[in-house]
Amino acid sequence: MTKLNKQGKQAAIIAAVLIALAVTCRMLGNNGFYPKTLGLVRSGIYIFLIVAWGVLIDRRIIQTQIRRYMIGISGVMVFWFLLRTWKHHLIPAEAPPDVTRYIWYAFYIPMLMLPVLALFATVSLGKPEQYRTPLPLRLLWIPTVLLTGGLRGGFRDRRVGVGSHDEVRVRQDRSRCLSHRRKCSDYRAGRLLHPYHRDPHKD
Repeated sequence: MTKLNKQGKQAAIIAAVLIALAVTCRMLGNNGFYPKTLGLVRSGIYIFLIVAWGVLIDRRIIQTQIRRYMIGISGVMVFWFLLRTWKHHLIPAEAPPDVTRYIWYAFYIPMLMLPVLALFATVSLGKPEQYRTPLPLRLLWIPTVLLTGGLRGGFRDRRVGVGSHDEVRVRQDRSRCLSHRRKCSDYRAGRLLHPYHRDPHKD
Protein backbone atom coordinates (compact mmCIF):
# COMPACT_ATOMS: atom_id res chain seq x y z
CA MET A 1 0.00 0.00 0.00
CA THR A 2 2.83 2.38 0.85
CA LYS A 3 4.50 1.62 -2.47
CA LEU A 4 1.24 2.30 -4.35
CA ASN A 5 0.74 5.59 -2.51
CA LYS A 6 4.30 6.62 -3.35
CA GLN A 7 3.79 5.77 -7.02
CA GLY A 8 0.52 7.67 -7.02
CA LYS A 9 2.20 10.77 -5.59
CA GLN A 10 4.99 10.56 -8.14
CA ALA A 11 2.47 10.24 -10.97
CA ALA A 12 0.52 13.24 -9.63
CA ILE A 13 3.69 15.35 -9.42
CA ILE A 14 4.73 14.41 -12.97
CA ALA A 15 1.23 15.20 -14.26
CA ALA A 16 1.22 18.57 -12.47
CA VAL A 17 4.64 19.47 -13.95
CA LEU A 18 3.51 18.52 -17.46
CA ILE A 19 0.29 20.52 -17.12
CA ALA A 20 2.28 23.54 -15.91
CA LEU A 21 4.58 23.11 -18.91
CA ALA A 22 1.58 22.96 -21.27
CA VAL A 23 0.12 26.14 -19.74
CA THR A 24 3.51 27.85 -20.16
CA CYS A 25 3.60 26.81 -23.82
CA ARG A 26 0.14 28.28 -24.31
CA MET A 27 1.10 31.60 -22.71
CA LEU A 28 4.28 31.88 -24.77
CA GLY A 29 2.48 30.92 -27.97
CA ASN A 30 -0.24 33.52 -27.37
CA ASN A 31 2.50 36.16 -27.10
CA GLY A 32 3.88 35.25 -30.53
CA PHE A 33 6.79 33.05 -29.44
CA TYR A 34 6.83 30.08 -31.87
CA PRO A 35 3.04 29.61 -31.63
CA LYS A 36 2.85 26.64 -34.02
CA THR A 37 5.73 24.71 -32.45
CA LEU A 38 4.60 25.32 -28.89
CA GLY A 39 1.04 24.45 -29.87
CA LEU A 40 2.21 21.07 -31.13
CA VAL A 41 4.24 20.55 -27.95
CA ARG A 42 1.23 21.40 -25.80
CA SER A 43 -1.02 19.01 -27.71
CA GLY A 44 1.62 16.29 -27.42
CA ILE A 45 1.76 16.79 -23.65
CA TYR A 46 -2.01 16.45 -23.27
CA ILE A 47 -2.12 13.39 -25.53
CA PHE A 48 0.68 11.80 -23.51
CA LEU A 49 -1.22 12.45 -20.27
CA ILE A 50 -4.40 10.89 -21.66
CA VAL A 51 -2.53 7.82 -22.93
CA ALA A 52 -0.77 7.43 -19.58
CA TRP A 53 -4.13 7.68 -17.83
CA GLY A 54 -5.49 4.92 -20.06
CA VAL A 55 -2.49 2.70 -19.26
CA LEU A 56 -3.00 3.22 -15.53
CA ILE A 57 -6.67 2.34 -15.91
CA ASP A 58 -5.78 -0.86 -17.75
CA ARG A 59 -3.42 -1.86 -14.94
CA ARG A 60 -5.49 -0.89 -11.89
CA ILE A 61 -9.17 -1.48 -12.68
CA ILE A 62 -10.19 -5.10 -12.26
CA GLN A 63 -13.80 -4.97 -13.43
CA THR A 64 -13.63 -5.79 -17.13
CA GLN A 65 -16.66 -3.76 -18.17
CA ILE A 66 -15.55 -0.51 -16.53
CA ARG A 67 -11.98 -0.99 -17.75
CA ARG A 68 -13.12 -1.30 -21.36
CA TYR A 69 -15.35 1.76 -21.17
CA MET A 70 -12.67 3.89 -19.50
CA ILE A 71 -10.04 2.84 -22.05
CA GLY A 72 -12.57 3.67 -24.76
CA ILE A 73 -13.02 7.13 -23.22
CA SER A 74 -9.26 7.71 -23.22
CA GLY A 75 -9.04 6.59 -26.87
CA VAL A 76 -11.85 8.93 -27.91
CA MET A 77 -10.19 11.81 -26.06
CA VAL A 78 -6.91 11.13 -27.88
CA PHE A 79 -8.81 11.15 -31.17
CA TRP A 80 -10.40 14.49 -30.19
CA PHE A 81 -7.02 16.05 -29.43
CA LEU A 82 -5.56 14.74 -32.69
CA LEU A 83 -8.40 16.38 -34.60
CA ARG A 84 -7.87 19.61 -32.70
CA THR A 85 -4.13 19.55 -33.37
CA TRP A 86 -4.66 18.83 -37.05
CA LYS A 87 -7.24 21.59 -37.43
CA HIS A 88 -5.36 24.37 -35.62
CA HIS A 89 -1.70 23.56 -36.24
CA LEU A 90 -1.22 21.30 -39.26
CA ILE A 91 -3.67 22.49 -41.92
CA PRO A 92 -2.12 25.22 -44.10
CA ALA A 93 -4.05 28.40 -44.79
CA GLU A 94 -4.30 27.56 -48.50
CA ALA A 95 -5.94 24.17 -47.82
CA PRO A 96 -9.27 23.50 -49.58
CA PRO A 97 -12.36 24.47 -47.54
CA ASP A 98 -13.67 20.90 -47.69
CA VAL A 99 -10.74 19.69 -45.56
CA THR A 100 -11.65 22.09 -42.76
CA ARG A 101 -15.29 21.09 -43.03
CA TYR A 102 -14.49 17.38 -42.77
CA ILE A 103 -12.48 17.99 -39.61
CA TRP A 104 -15.15 20.27 -38.20
CA TYR A 105 -17.82 17.58 -38.60
CA ALA A 106 -15.45 14.92 -37.28
CA PHE A 107 -15.48 16.77 -33.96
CA TYR A 108 -19.05 15.53 -33.47
CA ILE A 109 -17.88 11.91 -33.30
CA PRO A 110 -16.10 12.22 -29.90
CA MET A 111 -18.71 14.72 -28.70
CA LEU A 112 -21.41 12.08 -29.23
CA MET A 113 -19.42 9.06 -28.06
CA LEU A 114 -18.00 10.43 -24.81
CA PRO A 115 -21.36 10.92 -22.98
CA VAL A 116 -22.51 7.42 -23.96
CA LEU A 117 -19.29 5.77 -22.79
CA ALA A 118 -19.32 7.81 -19.55
CA LEU A 119 -22.92 6.72 -18.89
CA PHE A 120 -22.06 3.05 -19.46
CA ALA A 121 -19.04 3.32 -17.14
CA THR A 122 -21.14 5.00 -14.44
CA VAL A 123 -23.82 2.32 -14.60
CA SER A 124 -21.15 -0.40 -14.29
CA LEU A 125 -19.68 1.03 -11.06
CA GLY A 126 -20.03 -1.31 -8.09
CA LYS A 127 -21.26 -4.19 -10.21
CA PRO A 128 -19.73 -7.69 -10.18
CA GLU A 129 -17.12 -8.67 -12.73
CA GLN A 130 -19.56 -10.70 -14.82
CA TYR A 131 -21.93 -7.72 -15.15
CA ARG A 132 -22.84 -6.63 -18.65
CA THR A 133 -24.58 -3.45 -19.75
CA PRO A 134 -28.34 -4.01 -20.19
CA LEU A 135 -29.70 -4.09 -23.71
CA PRO A 136 -31.90 -0.94 -23.34
CA LEU A 137 -28.79 1.08 -22.50
CA ARG A 138 -26.77 -0.43 -25.32
CA LEU A 139 -29.51 0.70 -27.71
CA LEU A 140 -28.30 4.25 -27.08
CA TRP A 141 -25.64 3.55 -29.69
CA ILE A 142 -28.38 3.61 -32.34
CA PRO A 143 -29.27 7.32 -32.01
CA THR A 144 -25.56 8.11 -31.68
CA VAL A 145 -24.81 6.43 -35.02
CA LEU A 146 -27.90 8.00 -36.59
CA LEU A 147 -26.85 11.46 -35.45
CA THR A 148 -23.39 10.94 -36.88
CA GLY A 149 -24.88 9.78 -40.18
CA GLY A 150 -27.24 12.76 -40.18
CA LEU A 151 -24.29 15.09 -39.78
CA ARG A 152 -22.57 13.47 -42.75
CA GLY A 153 -25.76 13.86 -44.75
CA GLY A 154 -25.97 17.50 -43.74
CA PHE A 155 -22.42 17.94 -44.94
CA ARG A 156 -23.32 16.52 -48.34
CA ASP A 157 -26.39 18.76 -48.51
CA ARG A 158 -24.28 21.78 -47.78
CA ARG A 159 -21.84 20.82 -50.52
CA VAL A 160 -24.55 20.55 -53.17
CA GLY A 161 -26.75 23.32 -51.75
CA VAL A 162 -26.27 26.98 -51.15
CA GLY A 163 -22.97 26.44 -49.37
CA SER A 164 -21.64 27.25 -45.93
CA HIS A 165 -22.53 30.25 -43.80
CA ASP A 166 -19.23 31.84 -44.73
CA GLU A 167 -20.00 31.48 -48.42
CA VAL A 168 -23.47 32.97 -47.95
CA ARG A 169 -22.01 35.88 -46.02
CA VAL A 170 -19.42 36.47 -48.74
CA ARG A 171 -22.12 36.52 -51.39
CA GLN A 172 -24.18 38.99 -49.36
CA ASP A 173 -21.16 41.24 -48.92
CA ARG A 174 -20.47 41.11 -52.64
CA SER A 175 -24.07 42.02 -53.45
CA ARG A 176 -23.91 44.98 -51.05
CA CYS A 177 -20.67 46.16 -52.62
CA LEU A 178 -22.12 45.91 -56.11
CA SER A 179 -25.26 47.75 -55.01
CA HIS A 180 -23.16 50.48 -53.41
CA ARG A 181 -21.02 50.84 -56.52
CA ARG A 182 -24.11 51.05 -58.71
CA LYS A 183 -25.58 53.78 -56.54
CA CYS A 184 -22.32 55.73 -56.61
CA SER A 185 -22.12 55.50 -60.39
CA ASP A 186 -25.76 56.58 -60.69
CA TYR A 187 -25.11 59.56 -58.42
CA ARG A 188 -22.13 60.62 -60.49
CA ALA A 189 -24.19 60.27 -63.64
CA GLY A 190 -26.92 62.47 -62.14
CA ARG A 191 -29.55 59.73 -62.08
CA LEU A 192 -30.10 59.81 -58.30
CA LEU A 193 -32.08 62.94 -57.50
CA HIS A 194 -33.87 64.11 -54.41
CA PRO A 195 -37.57 63.14 -54.51
CA TYR A 196 -38.57 66.82 -54.27
CA HIS A 197 -36.34 67.77 -57.20
CA ARG A 198 -37.56 67.19 -60.68
CA ASP A 199 -35.44 66.07 -63.54
CA PRO A 200 -35.44 68.92 -66.12
CA HIS A 201 -34.98 66.43 -68.94
CA LYS A 202 -38.38 64.90 -68.17
CA ASP A 203 -40.30 68.21 -68.45
